[in-house]
Amino acid sequence: MRVFVAILLGGLTSTMYALATTLQALEARRTPGATALRASLIETLVRRKLWLLGTACGLLAWPIQAVALSLASVAIVQPALGLGLIVLLVLGVRMLHERVGPREIIGAVSITVAIAALGWSSAPKASRSRAPTSS
Repeated sequence: MRVFVAILLGGLTSTMYALATTLQALEARRTPGATALRASLIETLVRRKLWLLGTACGLLAWPIQAVALSLASVAIVQPALGLGLIVLLVLGVRMLHERVGPREIIGAVSITVAIAALGWSSAPKASRSRAPTSS
C-alpha cells in the first residue's frame, strides 16, 4: 500500500511541476517584449497572480515529493516523476499552443519509458534466503 501511495504522490508531484512550468511560461509570454532579458521582467512577473500560482505549485510539489520518497525508494518514485514530461506536452499544446510533433512525443515517451524501466530493474527483489537458524 505504501508503494502505491508513493507512486500516486510521485505522479501528483510531476503534474504540479509541469503545471508550474506551464503557468510561469504562459505569464512570461504575456509580458511586453521590451522587458525580455532584463531584471524588470522578474519584477513584473512577481506581481502577476498566474506566475505566482505557478511558483506556488512548484513549491508545494517539494514536500509532496519528500513524502513520496519517505514511503518508497527513489527507484519507485522517480519513474512516476517521468509522467511530468507527458503532462507538460499536453499542457504545452492546450495552454501554450505549442506545436508538438511526432519527434517530441517519441522523445518524451522514450524518456518516460526509460526512467520506468530503470526504476523497475533497480527495485529491490524479495530475498530468497532464509533467516539464519540458531544452533
